[in-house]
Amino acid sequence: MKRTALALMLAACVLCTAAAEPISFSGKVEASGTVQVYAPVGGTLESVSVREGQKVTADTVIATLKTTKVYAPEDGTVSAVFGQPGDGVDTVMNRYGGIVYLEGRYTLMVSTTISRVYDEKENNIVHPGEEVHIISRSRSTRGRGLVTTVEGSTCTVLVTSGSFPVDDTVSICRNPDDSLSNSLGQGTISRVPPTAVSGSGSIVSFAVEAGEKVTRGQLLFETVEGSFDGLVMTGTEIRAGVDGVISSLSASAGGNVSKNSVLAEIYPADAVRVSARVSEMDLQDLAVGQKVKVELDWNQDLGVSYEGTVEMISALGETGEAGASYPVYVSFTPDGDTRYGMSALVTTLEEESPETAAETGDNPETAENGDEQKTASGSAEEPEADQDSRKPDGESGEEPEDGTGTRNRRRPASDSEEGSEENGTGNRRRPASRPGEGSEESGAGSGRGPSSRTGEAPEENEAESGQEPASRPAEGSDGTENAAGN
Repeated sequence: MKRTALALMLAACVLCTAAAEPISFSGKVEASGTVQVYAPVGGTLESVSVREGQKVTADTVIATLKTTKVYAPEDGTVSAVFGQPGDGVDTVMNRYGGIVYLEGRYTLMVSTTISRVYDEKENNIVHPGEEVHIISRSRSTRGRGLVTTVEGSTCTVLVTSGSFPVDDTVSICRNPDDSLSNSLGQGTISRVPPTAVSGSGSIVSFAVEAGEKVTRGQLLFETVEGSFDGLVMTGTEIRAGVDGVISSLSASAGGNVSKNSVLAEIYPADAVRVSARVSEMDLQDLAVGQKVKVELDWNQDLGVSYEGTVEMISALGETGEAGASYPVYVSFTPDGDTRYGMSALVTTLEEESPETAAETGDNPETAENGDEQKTASGSAEEPEADQDSRKPDGESGEEPEDGTGTRNRRRPASDSEEGSEENGTGNRRRPASRPGEGSEESGAGSGRGPSSRTGEAPEENEAESGQEPASRPAEGSDGTENAAGN
């Protein structure tokens, strides 16, 4: 038992010595990648909403594009809206002739001649903007109108009041009491064509719908310069798209940008790592995927640490006075107080030795081997009382010593072994059939010849060994014969 315990202690010392010692190395917190924010379309930036170093979310507005606003030129009703956000204005104009069509408040007009109407020459002169009276020649309907254009001997009058059917023949007079013979001229009622409203660039949004009444100066739609990819309007607000920190910003309010130009770069919140350089002598203790502990200098005294993972060990090193060193990158999940550029300390985790795993039951193979050793050695940890309780009746819990420190176990005598004896070295002696006959073998197996008397061999053996004879139990006290025999 003592030898077994000593062997286990030596093995534990060897394993502990062979276990890898933790190593530590310093580094800096940095981003493992960047995300660029692009202008979806060219134009002018109306505003920029962020600064470098600012934390943003995916919905944060980085910049806003300036739009061109198109308004209603007159009162009326929207009769049609063509195109949709993302479409190019020129494309829609070529197909439909306009983006929005307006039916004016005055939908009728009169084209008439004005030659030799009055006797006086000055009365024949008609001025644009002049208000006139409109009289139906087939009805008694009267109304008013406004001269809009004058070209030679013809003019156009916009009907501002009165209800006249299209193609009705009317006379234009200066005075409401003038007869038809004293009119400025005659003409036919026609429909005023709707007003086509256009723009330039790409459509961003519409502010009206077909059938809606509008007033002069009301917003109809907005456009931006350039064209959208795939005719998909992404809006005038350019957003971050990811959570993170603005690392660089190249946009400014009032500046012009082109399509797909980079406005900003962002360090993503989920792309944080520690960058460090490790000596070539320590590379043997690192491996990709290895779990490590990350501590930041600013809160290390507070006991704050983070679980990290070695994500890359560079194959390219730099040689200096202290030897070669290699870049190592460790990923970890930061908290809200972590900032780029912070100093960090990375420490490898201490490996658990096999004997510790066996004691804690974490290593099934080692634990199983330990159970086998206990079984083979007679369960050394089992109390002696329990061992004695399982021994045959008459066998004591202690074994007699042979004088060399070795304990020998006696077996109970049986009918077939009656008269047998054990010498001091634990070797069994065969009984003689009768005095003077047969032979004995010495306990040392030295080939001693036959004895003239029984019982002499044990005495000689004990004398030769220089040891006093061990006290013998009383005959029959333990179910065995004593060493002297009968």
